[in-house]
Amino acid sequence: MPFIRVTVADPDLQTRTAEALARDITSLVGRVLELEPWHTVVHVHRVSRSGWFVGGQGLAGAAGVHCEVSIPAGTTPHRKADLLRGAQTVIAAHLAVPSDAVYLAIHELDGGTVGAPA
Repeated sequence: MPFIRVTVADPDLQTRTAEALARDITSLVGRVLELEPWHTVVHVHRVSRSGWFVGGQGLAGAAGVHCEVSIPAGTTPHRKADLLRGAQTVIAAHLAVPSDAVYLAIHELDGGTVGAPA
């Protein structure tokens, strides 16, 4: 069930980099939440830098990242902290992004409000 959306302000992000990012985030989520990889979906969304602002200012050629992690409600605070730290590490390993332009968010979802079509 975890769904991770990684929005990267770099339309030229290479496919192999996006694949490696998705693979490592899937591994992180599996390790922290004790899930098999096929339970995790990662969507890497490339967007233009021209639409990305920090403090009201454009990025001036740098990339920015917003990573949203949707997980089951009731996930322990310890596991959520591990996800946040781990996601920061994975992003830093794959993307040249200033730390002040990386944003992470966790959304807890009730099991009754999500699901794949039958």
